[in-house]
Amino acid sequence: MKYIYRWNGKYFGFLLDDNFFDANAKWLGWIENEQIWMENGELLGELYEDLYILKSTTKLPPEPKAPPVPPVSPEPPVIPEDILAKDTDLENFEDALGIFDYIDDDDE
Repeated sequence: MKYIYRWNGKYFGFLLDDNFFDANAKWLGWIENEQIWMENGELLGELYEDLYILKSTTKLPPEPKAPPVPPVSPEPPVIPEDILAKDTDLENFEDALGIFDYIDDDDE
C-alpha cells in the first residue's frame, strides 16, 4: 500500500493492488505504468515520488481508457499523519487531486 498526499502535505488516499482509493476507501480509479486513471477512464495524472499525483499543464491528455471492473473496497487504513507541504511548485505540473476538493474536510 502506498499513501497518497496532496502537494500541500495533506493525506488524501492510497494505492493498493493497482487501484486508487480516497481516504474512506472509495474506489477512484487505477494505476498503469505510473499513470493514475480515473473511474471514468480519463487520465488523472502521474505518480510522483510515490507520494503525489501530478498533472501536466502543457501536455494534452491521452484518449480515455475503458475502466476495469471496480474492486471490492478494502477497509480504510489508519489515516497517517500529514507530511510537510512542498514549498515549491514544479514547472508545467499541478496537483491533480484538486478536482477532488469537494471531498476535503473543512479544516484547512
